[in-house]
Amino acid sequence: MAQEFTNLKKALEDYMEAVSRVYKGKLTSDGHKATGKLIGSVKASVQIGSTQYIGELRLEDYWKYIEYGTKPHWPPPNAILKWIQAKPILPRAINGITPSNDQLAYLIGRKISRTGTKAGNELGNTIDEVNATYRPIIEQAVEQDLQGELTLIFNNF
Repeated sequence: MAQEFTNLKKALEDYMEAVSRVYKGKLTSDGHKATGKLIGSVKASVQIGSTQYIGELRLEDYWKYIEYGTKPHWPPPNAILKWIQAKPILPRAINGITPSNDQLAYLIGRKISRTGTKAGNELGNTIDEVNATYRPIIEQAVEQDLQGELTLIFNNF
């Protein structure tokens, strides 16, 4: 009977925790903490099957727009209003007129409709950074677990 790869399991759990922690830090430092909803949604886990170990990162659905940016489009006005209120964005007066939140949401939406939004790539950068640190750790864990498995097999002969 095969043993559970406990070293690999621990290494993957540590890896996923590091991905979660570093990603949250990058989102915060790059200014993606308007409501904190995305950062609060980041949940990492490791699922162990009979033939595979899966690292999973759960996020709010809109993570992809922050990660990859968007093409020009009209965003939902209510989403822009919520973002303005959460950030909070303080409009500046132009020609002595200060726009209302609705007018500001329209102006921001118009800008997005013309240029889209810029990609942040925080998750991609996080994965690259954490992989560089954890790849040798995971390789060593697999080696230790395989060595233990081989020892178990040969002791049963």
